[in-house]
Amino acid sequence: WRDSFGVGIGCKDEDTDGNNDDDGDDGDEDAQGLEMITLPEIELVHFRSNVDRIGHFSSKSVPLLSSFFEMAAGTLGSNLMSVLTDCPQRSERLGWMGDAGSSADMAALSYQMEAFHGAYFDRIRDEMMPNGTIPDVVPFYKSGRLPADPSWSSAFIFMLSSRYRMGGDITPYIRHREMVKRYMESVYISVEQQGGLEAVIENNLSWGYYGDWLPANTTEAPPVTYVSIFNWIVSLYQATELALGAGDTKNGQVYAENATDVSRTFVKYYFNQEKAIFGGGG
Repeated sequence: WRDSFGVGIGCKDEDTDGNNDDDGDDGDEDAQGLEMITLPEIELVHFRSNVDRIGHFSSKSVPLLSSFFEMAAGTLGSNLMSVLTDCPQRSERLGWMGDAGSSADMAALSYQMEAFHGAYFDRIRDEMMPNGTIPDVVPFYKSGRLPADPSWSSAFIFMLSSRYRMGGDITPYIRHREMVKRYMESVYISVEQQGGLEAVIENNLSWGYYGDWLPANTTEAPPVTYVSIFNWIVSLYQATELALGAGDTKNGQVYAENATDVSRTFVKYYFNQEKAIFGGGG
């Protein structure tokens, strides 16, 4: 099925018994007199951006793991639609940065992503504001916020890091190093404008919007600010690795110093020495 506008193509599920009901009964009776559709008559048309599949996984001892991988890789492929969308089966289909960042390694291991990610970095460049802030959604359309939640915007650094770690390709960082510098400065400034990181934590100020989208422990989900700081730390260490890998020593030292300072503050306020856990363990 496809709509006449060519935007929403596909569906989550389809009723094939002709009754147009949701009772789950696909019996032989057809109340509307329509010709029955049988399974061999249903053809799946899988389409996505033209990226080659390069990674596969197979387990003879645990075949179910192979199925899990194929399901995950297939779902990811269904979201490769010029940008990496958040879902392929409903009307949103937007380039949420959080989805692109969290799936960057999986994408790099499963598909030939150099050109795809390269085009997405250019779109991030187009959406970046003069002060270095970027939105939650790239291209910035219909939904999301500007400035982005720090955990979502950090996907820019995550994806650059993935290209370097998974394929040894430092070229995207070299091409966009000034963007990285402006972005990292914008994150630092957003914290300083609230009095600094310790003030944000001590005064229980909110820094971010979404937090942990799927916490392991839903009864003790970590605070939004906790998640934002953690992803800031990760992006600082990744930016350090990228800068030093490109011979960009000056910026690499700045990122490394910031990573150390922010990490110390994070441990100071969130590490529970008695329980040996961070936060509530969620």
